Amino acid sequence: MRPLLLGFSAMKAVAVAGAALALLASACGGSPAALATPSSMRPLAATRLPPGALASLLVASVDLGVGPQRFAVAIFDSDQRPITDASVRLRFFKVLGQDQAELRAEAAAPFRGQGLQNEGLQDRGVYAAPVTFDSPGTWGVEALAVRPGHPQESVRASFEVPARSQTPAIGDPAPASRNKTITDVGSVEELTSARPPDPDLYRLAIADAIAQRRPFLVVFATPAFCTSRACGPALEQVHPLKAKYGDRVGFIHVEIYNDPVGLLKGGSDRSVRPAVLEWNLPTEPYAFLVDGRGLVFDKFEGFVPAAELEEAVLRLLAAP
Repeated sequence: MRPLLLGFSAMKAVAVAGAALALLASACGGSPAALATPSSMRPLAATRLPPGALASLLVASVDLGVGPQRFAVAIFDSDQRPITDASVRLRFFKVLGQDQAELRAEAAAPFRGQGLQNEGLQDRGVYAAPVTFDSPGTWGVEALAVRPGHPQESVRASFEVPARSQTPAIGDPAPASRNKTITDVGSVEELTSARPPDPDLYRLAIADAIAQRRPFLVVFATPAFCTSRACGPALEQVHPLKAKYGDRVGFIHVEIYNDPVGLLKGGSDRSVRPAVLEWNLPTEPYAFLVDGRGLVFDKFEGFVPAAELEEAVLRLLAAP
């Protein structure tokens, strides 16, 4: 198995290529357009931006693929400070050739950082929007941003969409993992690095929820060892939802590492749990919402605030 990329701090930035900038700078409408050639573009590094102006966009989503998904970006100003107070709309372009791109989708992208304040991580939030990629290949995203006291600004990035995501896609059958529960161990502390642990999150195995045709939310995270420090807050977002919807939806936490007790005592065994391999996770934290048919209804890479998770839970409960 390839190493896990633990949190946003290990996610790779997607370069803003000159050719992609040229395409996206001129693309508009829903049909292919003649665009400026890369040689006509000034290099980004040579562009002098006023202090505080939007300067760059980081694609925070690692696990992309053809089909519907949540797409997340982080936006930075000319001093590389994260922008967290903008109203953002994302526009998605399919790159058709060296001088052609086509607008395929656009959507509002609210800021999703609520719940990180207690860890001093307010700047780790992202702007996230739903999008459906209809084909693999090179794509571009343009963020149109309006901040208080600023005119509308835009930043762009290019990225690759493979034919399939690494993790189960929305609509795929969820892997029927036999994650350990409190009936399998001597104490709940063996199942998680969270302290104190919530026993309710370790009563249900994924395989049993699927067999019972019970919808569930499973969160993969290692609260004590996540390098981004966002895994503990990610797990905390589940508690208010469990209190409101626990009679209709199962809530499951799967720790990333096999021996959290040993690691907390200074051990070095960082082998990962079988469910992490079965779901093929490239990063964590990660959450999947699964419907009563055992199909992935929605999925969330990285930190997700309770309000966004609740929106998805309500959509699931309202679905036929």
